[in-house]
Amino acid sequence: GFETPFTLSPFHPFTFSPFHLFTPSPHFPMTEEVSPLSPNHEETNRNHKWLMLVFNGIIIAFVVCVIAALSSPMVIRSKKRGPLSEAINNAKQIGFALDMFNEEFIKYPSPSSASEVKEANPDEQLNLSGNSFNAIFRQFFATEITESELMFYAKIKSAIKPDGNTSPGETLKQGEVGFSYISGLSSKDNPLTPIVVTPLTPGTTKFDSKPFDGKAIVLHINNSVTTYDINKDGHIYDKDGDILSPNHPFWNGKTPTIHYPE
Repeated sequence: GFETPFTLSPFHPFTFSPFHLFTPSPHFPMTEEVSPLSPNHEETNRNHKWLMLVFNGIIIAFVVCVIAALSSPMVIRSKKRGPLSEAINNAKQIGFALDMFNEEFIKYPSPSSASEVKEANPDEQLNLSGNSFNAIFRQFFATEITESELMFYAKIKSAIKPDGNTSPGETLKQGEVGFSYISGLSSKDNPLTPIVVTPLTPGTTKFDSKPFDGKAIVLHINNSVTTYDINKDGHIYDKDGDILSPNHPFWNGKTPTIHYPE
C-alpha cells in the first residue's frame, strides 16, 4: 500500500498512513498498548471523580457552616427587633390618626371630647366613656378615622393581638392596646412633646425595659417617633432631663395627664 515514512526525530521514527494517524515503527515497538477506554483507565477516572465529589462536598459543607455561624446572630437580632419595629410603625399610624382628629375637632381626643364625638355621630353605639387609652381612642372608630385595631397594638406585658372585632363592646377591649396616651396637649405645643409612649408601667412614669430590650418608644406631637434607652431607674432622659417629669420644659411645671391601656 501507500506509505510514506514520516520521522518526528532521529530517535522516534513513525510512519504515516491514511488508515491510522500514527503507527509505531518497527524500530520503536510498543510493548503494551493502553487504550483511553481500558478498564484500568476507567476505574482511575471513577476514583478521581469520587475524590473530587467528596472534596467538593467537604468544601461546600464548610462554607455553609461558616455562613450559618455568621448569620445566626443577625437572625436573632432581627427577631428581637420585630416587636420594636412593629410598635414604631403603629405609633406613627396613631400619629396620623391624631392629626386627622385634630383637623376635624381642633383638638386631640380626651375624655371631654367624647361628648362632641357623640353629638357629631348620634347613631354611634360604641362606649366612649372612661379615662383609659382604650376608651379615648374608641373615638377614632366613632368618627370613622380608622376601622383597624391593629395600630394600637404593641407587644408589651399582658397585651394581646387585637381580634379585629370592632362591634360595640368589642372595640379595643381589655388587652388590645399597648400604648399610653398623654391628653391635654395642643398641636401648638412644643413639637417634640411626647403624646403617645410605650412600654410604660401602669400607674407610673417608669418604663418596662423587658419588651423592647431596654428601649422605649415615644411619639411626639410633630408625628416623629423616637426610641430612647431606658435608664436603670426606669425613666428616659433627653438633654433636659426625665421627659415625663413635671420639671421638664415640656410640661411647664405641670404633671402630664397619662392614660394607660386597660
